[in-house]
Amino acid sequence: LGALLLPLCPASALRGRCLMVDVTLGALLTCSDVATQQFVQFLNSQRMIDGAEFILQILDDTHLFVQADKVEKIMAEIDKFSDSNAYNNSTVDDVNAASSSKVKGKRSRR
Repeated sequence: LGALLLPLCPASALRGRCLMVDVTLGALLTCSDVATQQFVQFLNSQRMIDGAEFILQILDDTHLFVQADKVEKIMAEIDKFSDSNAYNNSTVDDVNAASSSKVKGKRSRR
């Protein structure tokens, strides 16, 4: 999950000079589905991780190449988002109980 730093040195073409390339250490982030990747892209576009963009390359619908030092923070944001959007049966029961107590005694007879 990293990058290999190698200078490109075709000796015959450059006559002893080396051509250096810019290399950024990155990690492959595999998303469980397209929606998760879209959320990560939203985090990136809004610069919500350390105030900067962190996606280096979008590879396909579920794979991103991201800055390696941002992976833990990205995963924490995904976990927070997942927890806030998870189905919670006790919340539904509380809402049903509250609405049924409001309805009692309000029936009209015809």
